[in-house]
Formats: sequence, structure tokens, C-alpha cells
Amino acid sequence: MLSIQGEQQPRLKHIGHFAITVKKAYWQMSIATAMMEEMMEMIHRSPLQILDLEVRRDNFPAIALYKKFHFQEIGTYPQMFYVNGTYYDALLMNLYINQ
Repeated sequence: MLSIQGEQQPRLKHIGHFAITVKKAYWQMSIATAMMEEMMEMIHRSPLQILDLEVRRDNFPAIALYKKFHFQEIGTYPQMFYVNGTYYDALLMNLYINQ
């Protein structure tokens, strides 16, 4: 699943919130890469100028995928994710479209 949720407020309409997930049984099959390639073609036809996302700081395969598509690290959100009794930091990333 890949989603982009746009903002409704006029001052933020240029920003989309990005998320992607692939079932674990389908990891290492280049599915996320194919999804990202399709998204990149679509996003250049939209009015969006920035995509943002949050990813667990220890999710190195996802971070490498985002960097492959030119997302940039912009900061950290400490303890954003809570999974099975443990907090994990998030890496905040942006993609500046057409720049």
C-alpha cells in the first residue's frame, strides 16, 4: 500500500504526507521500488511540491529506498513509535519535488 495525503489548508496545500508498506512475505522482491517509481511519475503531475514521511530510525532498508528516490533527512522525532512495549525514534524525511 502506498498513500499520499494532501493538506487542505491553503498555506499547506503544497505538502503531501507519504506512507508505503509492503507485507513482510513480499519483502526483497523490488515491490516497494516499483511502487515508488509509479508514485514519482504521478507526483510530478500533481500540485504538490513537498512530500514528507516518518520512518523508524533503525529501518535501514526503508531509509535506503527513500534516499534512492532523493528524500532528504530533516530531523528526528524521539520516541515517535511504540511497538511491543518499546519506543523507537523516527527519522523525518522530505522530498522536494521539481527542485
